[in-house]
Amino acid sequence: MKRMYWAALCALALGAQAAPALQRHHQKDALVYYSGEVVVSGQYLQDSSDELLGNTLCFTPDKATAGLIPREKGDTRSAWFCFDPQTKARSMLKLPAKPAKGQCGFKGTATLRIGHYVVNTEQSDVYDTAQLLQVVSSGKPQPVACPQ
Repeated sequence: MKRMYWAALCALALGAQAAPALQRHHQKDALVYYSGEVVVSGQYLQDSSDELLGNTLCFTPDKATAGLIPREKGDTRSAWFCFDPQTKARSMLKLPAKPAKGQCGFKGTATLRIGHYVVNTEQSDVYDTAQLLQVVSSGKPQPVACPQ
């Protein structure tokens, strides 16, 4: 009896690990909402000289964790997202209020726990969003120089 209980417990644990941590919850128009949480490592960037993103703080997971970011079949976009809400993410990453003179933003590496992931499927200049839930680890923010 103990052996059957142990086998069932192991099977349940393995099944839970195999399931994706971000699971499609629902879709409303071009927005696909995901529930769950994942831990990703990579680089964050806020660069006010960027024509598309402006002063938006975004994150690109490294190769080891990029596969945790949901992509529908046929979606070949690279894995990256911007934070929502921005002010909370800036505060949690301990970014200065504004860059020093001659600098346009900040960049750094971090390991983060994110959730409330939303994929924007519009065929335009849009981006996915995620809520920063926890900074697991983070290096000191580095300045991003403005283009000359």
